[in-house]
Amino acid sequence: MASLGERLRRQRERQGISLADIAAETRISRRYLEALERDDIRTLPGTLFAKSFARQYASLVGLNE
Repeated sequence: MASLGERLRRQRERQGISLADIAAETRISRRYLEALERDDIRTLPGTLFAKSFARQYASLVGLNE
């Protein structure tokens, strides 16, 4: 089964959305979006933020939050 980061990246790429587009829409730093796609939780500013960022990203690309 694919990790959360892999699922987010695949869905984003299927829709032809760039990370810059996601960053602009969500106002989440591209650095944090890249960390989400790599499943690099340590780079994120905390668990609460990680969950919020993942939910916003998933919602934007049409995945179930």
